[in-house]
Amino acid sequence: MITSTKPLIRKRRLSLDSGKVLFLSDIHLGSRTFVAQDELLDLLERLATDEGLGHLVLLGDIFDFQHSSEEMVIEQSRDFMQKLYHLSSRGIGVDYVVGNHDLPFLERHNWVSDNFGIPETMWEVHYAHLHLQVESKLFHLEHGHLHDPSFKKHRELYQLISETFGPIADNWPGLKDWLGRLYKKLHLIREIITPSSDGYIQQYEGAFNEFKIAAARILFEEDCQYVCFGHTHRPYLREFLDDKTYVNTGCWTRYRTCMVYDPRDDNFTWFEHGRKEFISLEGLELLLGEVPQSTLANALPS
Repeated sequence: MITSTKPLIRKRRLSLDSGKVLFLSDIHLGSRTFVAQDELLDLLERLATDEGLGHLVLLGDIFDFQHSSEEMVIEQSRDFMQKLYHLSSRGIGVDYVVGNHDLPFLERHNWVSDNFGIPETMWEVHYAHLHLQVESKLFHLEHGHLHDPSFKKHRELYQLISETFGPIADNWPGLKDWLGRLYKKLHLIREIITPSSDGYIQQYEGAFNEFKIAAARILFEEDCQYVCFGHTHRPYLREFLDDKTYVNTGCWTRYRTCMVYDPRDDNFTWFEHGRKEFISLEGLELLLGEVPQSTLANALPS
């Protein structure tokens, strides 16, 4: 069992002239749901020529040990890791905040150097929180799974699945579908449903209330200006007050999005592959429902 999953908060400081910060999550390398290899590599190529980029934050589920064997994860990650190393070699800082699908990465010491010939110092690895200070702006960064009702209720089951299910699913591809039918038959699907699934959208009407409420609490309790999650696979931005904002990076299995923060004008833009440019976040909320104001008010400190 995974034993090194106690959440820790580390802090990193960037200056105003450190450059733009890009946030990327939920690639799920190794998983059959990841079919955007060319698009992802194209994004990294673009980043390599962006002189304004200074830092890259990977917000979890970069690898998918939960649904894939380690061999498949390694095979699908080779080009990505090489291009990431190229960015790091250019002086771009890389922080990797581990999510629920890549939890086993925490116990794979020297995994990067052994499998890709890349120094482990290419990035800093964190579980489960990172505070990023950019001048006067404080970011709370995490994958977001710690606020998922399914993960909180079945944490040990999640960890067991993360360690064992990938290799089993590779050897017996029909097993996952069979288990899904069994769960549904036993009425367990409501207990294990995940935010990235269409079933979650149908069941919770797309509200994602628990993540918005968690973000609001963190914004006020930690007195930070930004909270950034991944995990839900839905890009999102919600400004609670003028200086308190929740951002979700989306994913590369459904929307193929990422977020970019420019400290020079204290502003986020987002990128969706297929568009030529980064675009404004105005109107992004329409992808998700809203938290009822009464619910949000009860969640925040008085």
